[in-house]
Amino acid sequence: MLEPGASLKGYRVFVVGPVTDETGSRFNLNVTDSLRTQLAARLQSHGLTVAAAPPPDTTVAALLVTSALEGFRGMPFTLQLEGPGVTGCTLRSELRDAHTGRRIGEIVASVLEEGIRPMWALVECAHDVADAIQRQLRP
Repeated sequence: MLEPGASLKGYRVFVVGPVTDETGSRFNLNVTDSLRTQLAARLQSHGLTVAAAPPPDTTVAALLVTSALEGFRGMPFTLQLEGPGVTGCTLRSELRDAHTGRRIGEIVASVLEEGIRPMWALVECAHDVADAIQRQLRP
């Protein structure tokens, strides 16, 4: 969902900011780093330029993507193991102009599947956010 009149089409650099964990779950892996890495890698797989910080040249349009893991369903202490039941996550990403701080929009990715590894649900959420950004850049 983009703000009225906002567009991602002019952005050339994508800064993947920190991911926070708002679930209260005790994971056996650092899921916030994993989500950040997956999001950046997926953006790069689409041919987009990903940077750790906004470029110093303010004429280069940079989009800051900060995310929060808002929901998790599954067994957080066995992320790599497949198990019975439903596994899911909700990842909310806010999009801001990296130079001005102006809010451009947000993306909410939600996955709910049965019988998958909990880690795969998290990866799917990160990929869904990156894919949504890429779709907004298409002509």
